[in-house]
Amino acid sequence: MGFLKSVVRPARDPGSPAATVLPNGDDPAQVRDRPRDRQRDRSRDRLQAAARHWRRRHVHNALQLVLDAKPWVWAVAYGVTLIIYGFGYLLLSNLEPHSFYQQAAALEPRYQSEQEVARLQMRDELRDMFRTGAARSKEIGGYIVQPDSLELHNFRINPDGSVRFEAGMQVCDLSMGCGSSMFPAWSYWIDFRATGTATRARKVAFEINDVRARNDRVWFHYPAARPAMSDGAINARIGNVLEDRNLLFAGSADSLEFRNPALSQELVDLIDEARGWPSPNTAEFAIRMFHLSVTTITTTGYGDIVPLTSTARILTGSESLVGTVLLGLFLYSLPYHR
Repeated sequence: MGFLKSVVRPARDPGSPAATVLPNGDDPAQVRDRPRDRQRDRSRDRLQAAARHWRRRHVHNALQLVLDAKPWVWAVAYGVTLIIYGFGYLLLSNLEPHSFYQQAAALEPRYQSEQEVARLQMRDELRDMFRTGAARSKEIGGYIVQPDSLELHNFRINPDGSVRFEAGMQVCDLSMGCGSSMFPAWSYWIDFRATGTATRARKVAFEINDVRARNDRVWFHYPAARPAMSDGAINARIGNVLEDRNLLFAGSADSLEFRNPALSQELVDLIDEARGWPSPNTAEFAIRMFHLSVTTITTTGYGDIVPLTSTARILTGSESLVGTVLLGLFLYSLPYHR
């Protein structure tokens, strides 16, 4: 009985059914599985050793290939990286229009030239609006309005996105012999100021802020024959010119909107550019994006173009890192490949 008690013992887990164990306390099933476990361990060790050997071999070869590359390889890689990131910035600007804030865009000479072109187009558009058909002038209530004399000046686009301009047009007084070769012609200049902003429909709506007449530009066929009129009489005549605001603005006396869609779109683009958001559909914008790529990869960073979105910041940061690594490899390869 003592021999049997020493051989057969209850299982270690009181909650499990009784099981036989060896005198040393080992489970026979575990002893039976040990050769299989050892074989599995040896297979795993062999696979791990093979993986380490493969990594050492290929990583060493790759590293050796990188270190043995000639300088021109890194120079080409540097240029290709610059171009790839430039196209990436251009693509991102089309997908996310406000990815880059370009505060210096409105200071470029090209922008000033575009403003001058827009000013001339606005002047011609206003002249067409004030004409009656193809006539060079039109008579309204004893006055002759001369749209061809209209001039637009003080045109500017403010950083807040507003557009302001002043315009003046000559109006002849028929009662003073306007157009006569025998009598002096008395002319007034009607000036008005306008302020416009871009609407959600991508148009620019102007509001007339001030309309006034002045006689400081008086036109005479014979300067010596200036009619003797007091300032009060002149002001009275000027008041008559301003009584009917429709003399200038048919339909609405307080608003003005250009009917040319191309001109409206150009004004909206100029407003966006003045606010730091130039249109990405121009050749200048593409050049600006490659300029950003050059200043980023060389870590120059002029600050004229600022990334605002997370994607833009990740791209510019990664280009700086890649450019630094490529430049370091280029300098490293120079002493070994002279």
